[in-house]
Amino acid sequence: MTLPARQLIGLHLRARQTGRGLVALAAIAAAVRASQPWTSGAGLFPQVVLLLFTAAAATAIATGTHNPFGEVEHTASSPLPLLRAAHLLTLTSVALAATAAAALTTTYGIGGVALLRNLAGFTGIALLTAGVLGAHLAWTVSLGYVLYCGGEIDLRIDSLWAWPTRPGADRAAAAIALALLLAGLVLVGFAGARDRRSELT
Repeated sequence: MTLPARQLIGLHLRARQTGRGLVALAAIAAAVRASQPWTSGAGLFPQVVLLLFTAAAATAIATGTHNPFGEVEHTASSPLPLLRAAHLLTLTSVALAATAAAALTTTYGIGGVALLRNLAGFTGIALLTAGVLGAHLAWTVSLGYVLYCGGEIDLRIDSLWAWPTRPGADRAAAAIALALLLAGLVLVGFAGARDRRSELT
């Protein structure tokens, strides 16, 4: 990679406040680890708390897709899909690694595999929301889905519609989470997040 290319990626990451996103992801992973005394059971409260942490990490990734330059960036000659991919893969990799570290050091109401699967799936949901509604609303669908899953847990309903509540070994749930993540990465990687300012014109 040439020096100008490295500088371009560095500028793109700084414009997206990637450093702040990394700090947020590390803080969320630390909170997950600290929550272990309250999230080690299999009831409604532990599972919903873990889902909320997962949704928070996904939102931290998706809100970083906000375009601070508007149309100027879209008309520039820089390879935006490559830059967006570098940004998203950096944040997603760090989130997965931090969550894996939290999962491997203790036990929770759900297994470590399910925790990582849910992070991947919720990240996909948040990215898809950012692509359709805008980065500033990336949290909305994830939070609504957490509430829906909480209702399913409370009613003891086992359904693929609430795939985050299923065991870590569930292949169908893993396939859904992976599909959501890939769809979110592709949408935001190629099209970017919806520009908030375009909604006002």
